Amino acid sequence: MGLALVLLAGSGLVIRSFIRLVGVDPGFDTHHLLTFQVGLPRSKYPKDQAQAAFFQNLLAKISQLPGVRSASMENYPPLTGLGAATGVRIVGRPDAGHADLPVSGVRVVGPDYFRTMGIPILAGRSFSAAELNEVRHVVVVNQAFVDKYLSNENPLGKKISIYMHADKVDEADPSEIIGVSGVVRQMGPGEEAKPNVYWPMPELVYSRMTVLIRTSNDPLALVPAARRELRKIDPELPMASIASMDQLLSDSLSRSRFVMFVLGVFAGIALLLTAVGIYGVIAYSVAQRTHEIGVRMALGAQRSNVLGLVLAQGTRLTLSGITIGIVAALGLTRLMGSLLYGVSTTDPLTFAAVILILAAVSFLANYVPARHATRVSPVVALRYE
Repeated sequence: MGLALVLLAGSGLVIRSFIRLVGVDPGFDTHHLLTFQVGLPRSKYPKDQAQAAFFQNLLAKISQLPGVRSASMENYPPLTGLGAATGVRIVGRPDAGHADLPVSGVRVVGPDYFRTMGIPILAGRSFSAAELNEVRHVVVVNQAFVDKYLSNENPLGKKISIYMHADKVDEADPSEIIGVSGVVRQMGPGEEAKPNVYWPMPELVYSRMTVLIRTSNDPLALVPAARRELRKIDPELPMASIASMDQLLSDSLSRSRFVMFVLGVFAGIALLLTAVGIYGVIAYSVAQRTHEIGVRMALGAQRSNVLGLVLAQGTRLTLSGITIGIVAALGLTRLMGSLLYGVSTTDPLTFAAVILILAAVSFLANYVPARHATRVSPVVALRYE
C-alpha cells in the first residue's frame, strides 16, 4: 500500500501538472496555422536585398491562394525549439559592461506578422508597409521586455541598440520602440515569459525563414498549393519542417504526456496489486479464523460484529500502509520538481485525492472477505479445522 501511494501521488502530481500546461495560453492562436521553412543558399542569393525580395515575393504569392487569411514569416517561430538572443543597449541609460547588458530574444518578422500569429498589440502599433520594405530603425518589444527593463516607464519612443557582434554595439542608428506586443511562450507552455524584440525583415535579414500561413480550414491541406508557388519562384528550393502549429504545440507537451502515461500505468498496476494483496491477506485471515468466528457467533455475536471485526483488521493495514506511503511520497516527489508545472511537489489536494482513492479501494478489498465471514454457519465453523 505504501508503494502504491507513492506511485499514485507521483502520477496525480504529473496529471495535475499536465492539465495546468494544457490550459496555459501560449500567447498566440495556434489553430489553422501552417508553418514550413525555406532556406536560401548564399551562393544563389548572396545579398540581403535579394533574400528579402525573395521572401516578400513568396508571401505575396501565397497570400493570394484560396483559403489563406494572411501570411507572414519569422526567423525562429514559437514551439520549434529554436531561438536567438543577444545583448541590447537602451539609449540614455548609463553604459554597462558586456555581462550586464539587457539580453533579449531576436525575432525577425514579415508583414502582417502579429495579425497572422494572433499576438495582440498592447500599446503603440505594428510595422507599417514602408517599415517592412526599407530600413527605418523601428522595433516592437514584448511586454516581458517592458516589465524587465522598462518598468514604470513609457516604452514608446525609447531607443535601443542591438549587439551585432561579440564586442560591437550598433549605436550609430538605434531602433525606436513603436509598439508593445503580448508575450509568447517561445519554447512551450511551461516556459517562463522572456523578453523579445521584433525587427522587420529589412532591419535584420536571415537567409532561412519560417513561413506562417493563417488559413480558413485545415492548414495542412494548403501544403500542395504553397509548394507550387515556391516552385514557380525557385524550383530548386524545398519546403522543410512542414507542420501545423497545433502539431508543434502537441509535440511541446509530449514529454509531460509520456511521463504522465508511464506513471499512470504503473500507478494503475500498483492499485490493482494493492487491492488483490489486501483481499488475499484478509481472505486468508478469515479462513484462519473461521473456527474463532464460529465460536463468537455461537455465543451470540451478530453479523455486524463479525463484519466490524474483519474490517477493523483491514483498516489497520490500510492506515499503516497510508502512513508509510505518505512519508515515502513526500520524500520522493521532491525529486519531481523539474517535471511539474504550476503544482507543488507536496500539493495537498493531490495527496488528499490519492489517500481517498487508496482508502476506497482498500475498503472494497476488505469488505468482500468480511462479508463472506458473516455468512459462515456457526455449526460449520465450529467443525472447521
